[in-house]
Amino acid sequence: AVLMSTLTTVIVFLPVALTEGMASMMFAEFCYTMIISLMASLVVALTVVPMLCSKMLHGTISTSYLRIGRRRYRYRLLPRFSAMIARLIDFYDRTVRRALKHRRKVFTAFICVFAASAVLLGFVGWELLPATDEGTVNVTFEFPYGTSLETQDKIMGELEDYVLALPELDHVSLSTQGISSMALSGGGSLTITLCDRDQRSRTTTQIAEDIEDFAHKMTGAKISAGSSSSIMSMFGNGDLSIYVMGKDYDKLEDVCEDLASRLRSLAIVEKAELQIEEGNPEIRIKLDRSTASHYGVTAYQLANGLSSALNGSTATKITIDGSEISVNLSLNDYYGQSVENLKQIVLTGNYGTPVTVGQIAEFEYDNAPMYIGRYQQQRYMVINVDGAGDDLSELNAAVKNTLERYPFPDGYFYENSGVSETMLETFTSLGKALLVAILLVFLLLAAQFESALMALVVLMSIPFAMSGAFLALFLTGKALSLTSFLGLILLVGIVVNNAILLVEFINQHKESLGRSEALVQAGKLRLRPILMTTLTTAVGMIPLSLGIGNGGEMLAPMAISIIGGIMTSTVITLYLIPCLYSLIDDRKQRRQEARARKEEEIRLLEEKWASDDAAEKGAGEDA
Repeated sequence: AVLMSTLTTVIVFLPVALTEGMASMMFAEFCYTMIISLMASLVVALTVVPMLCSKMLHGTISTSYLRIGRRRYRYRLLPRFSAMIARLIDFYDRTVRRALKHRRKVFTAFICVFAASAVLLGFVGWELLPATDEGTVNVTFEFPYGTSLETQDKIMGELEDYVLALPELDHVSLSTQGISSMALSGGGSLTITLCDRDQRSRTTTQIAEDIEDFAHKMTGAKISAGSSSSIMSMFGNGDLSIYVMGKDYDKLEDVCEDLASRLRSLAIVEKAELQIEEGNPEIRIKLDRSTASHYGVTAYQLANGLSSALNGSTATKITIDGSEISVNLSLNDYYGQSVENLKQIVLTGNYGTPVTVGQIAEFEYDNAPMYIGRYQQQRYMVINVDGAGDDLSELNAAVKNTLERYPFPDGYFYENSGVSETMLETFTSLGKALLVAILLVFLLLAAQFESALMALVVLMSIPFAMSGAFLALFLTGKALSLTSFLGLILLVGIVVNNAILLVEFINQHKESLGRSEALVQAGKLRLRPILMTTLTTAVGMIPLSLGIGNGGEMLAPMAISIIGGIMTSTVITLYLIPCLYSLIDDRKQRRQEARARKEEEIRLLEEKWASDDAAEKGAGEDA
């Protein structure tokens, strides 16, 4: 029983460690650590513990006092605890005997409990990872084109003064972008690091909201603030990212704008924005080819002439005191001060006729694209969608319904990405790991009991562990996430241990005590160790379930699901396993009795046939 209880717990970690994707990336090392630790603890339990007991436990052990040298210290709480356990055992004795008289009703009631708890999954919601408070707030600034460094510094300084007055502040860093070849408009950011979670009364999200409210009162920049998550930043800028693809850039932008407006109208959608940045303003000069050909001016000559007029060209080089100096010729700065002045620049074509730029070209104002994204030889734009709540499954369903009903033009289509898509892929892989874990535990139990039916009896404790986990998540307001799903997988290996103890005892004492009494005594005699293992596991998970420390919210749902699952499964297992065992054993006995009657009938029939054959043979000899 000790060996199988350990192996069933160890074996559920293997599918998680060997799965693919984000689940393996986050929890592979955790699983391998648990496997090695559990196997080491098994070796210690079977070798070191008996050796220490042989050396340290001499004589009788009193349950009423503790002896240290020649003094004794009486227990005060332990006798009360022992009396409470005794009353609990008596209560279990009465109730389990009553349950064995109404086995089918008990089994049906537990099935209804499981069905009711499964409904709670719809109210719990789904999310990839719980929101964590890592104590970092990022504030970003977007300034209009042409904003000077002085103006940027003034605006950012106002917000910096507000941030420096925060009581939760640990330190802050500020960065400002100036004019460069890649970003003429400039921008900036504030990275705010807060003090430890136990030293402040507000969460990172609340502080970020207060900063953003203050920033909305400021003018001259677009300012946004939000809490920073080192893990969630890997999955894009929104809960759901929609990649819309097509050939024409302008039409693609129109489709995305229309689609984003429809998504924003959904109640579950908080924000739907295009991930597109307007480039720096530019003037496009388009050559009128018919007019230009009349003067003999080509597009190359136009571009080269404008470049020489505005930037200048090297006419010659002179040497002064041994140093060579380039002589650069260009037009007066007057021609570069406005578009109208630019039109007055005179070019000479192939025919030698002078002509102004304004006569042969048209001027357009536009913004240069920051980048052009391509995927599979198709241009694409991204729509980032944020949900109003924590239930990503509901958000995904609503957005998918809108996308399926949207009339995309021919040649335009979409693909999903972001947190929601990652959640779907991760939960699919974890679902497969859960099924593999249950199958491995079943094969291990079937080998131990040498009976597939007994293995199924033990596995019946797993669904009710899921019930307890769903109930615990619902009561604590936690969604089913990657970490809580991991807790469900761990429950597969944990909760079967109690059932193993019960079934092992029943099989060993069924003949000596009788089946009915063995069913009762299994729970009575194993109740104390079952409560010890259950309570130690649950109590050990309490600090983790509280989410103490920075980022502690990440693993809290796992601990909550394990506590709820193991507590519920323990209570139900103590009644379900005896009832289910007796039902299966009755059916087995009926099959054995039917087989015995059939064999007896065949034996009697063969005796009759032998007697008839002997009689016929005797009659033949007389004749």
